[in-house]
Amino acid sequence: VWQTATIFDDIYDSKEKVVPSGYWAYGALIGLMALLATIPFGFLPWILTVMAVCLAVEYPRLRRRHYLLSGVTIGLSSSMAFLFGTLVPITSEASSQPIALVAFAMFAIFSGGSLLKDIVNIEEDKRLGIPTIFTRFEKNRAVQIVSTFVALGFVIPAMFLRTSVDLALFLGAGIGAWLVIVVLKDRCYKAILILYFLEGVWVFSRL
Repeated sequence: VWQTATIFDDIYDSKEKVVPSGYWAYGALIGLMALLATIPFGFLPWILTVMAVCLAVEYPRLRRRHYLLSGVTIGLSSSMAFLFGTLVPITSEASSQPIALVAFAMFAIFSGGSLLKDIVNIEEDKRLGIPTIFTRFEKNRAVQIVSTFVALGFVIPAMFLRTSVDLALFLGAGIGAWLVIVVLKDRCYKAILILYFLEGVWVFSRL
């Protein structure tokens, strides 16, 4: 599915008026393979894959229509991928994990991360006419909005992991992420990725 999104994004970005038919066919074939590969897993996983393939094909257009749609689409796709994993039949007891809350946390985190990544390509996005939150608002204003959104994403896991240690760590991570983005601005992305990784390891080790 991700490969399908990449192919159609390349096609949409192409400055050539005529795109080679083989490339279109390759993208369509990869999407079809994803749909066929999920049939054995059951109806609900297959439906999630259908939705993901549709988002992959439409992603290049969606991310150019509104500055929030890129992050929302990536966040939604990430949640769907997680839900797909929870629906795949396995030979173990039913999970007692808070699946819906974990999916919501993944949506918020990946959406925030996707919005933040645009901070490194502001001038290029302006030149290409791609709407992002950093081309829509003045940079300092955009940084304040994105840093708050990302910080909230770090705190959301406290909705299902509620010990005092968890709460302190998530709150500290949220505050730390906010400060990193506000202070480092366009040099913050790698540091935030490290924080995402550390929090992800902690969350999934606790579930």
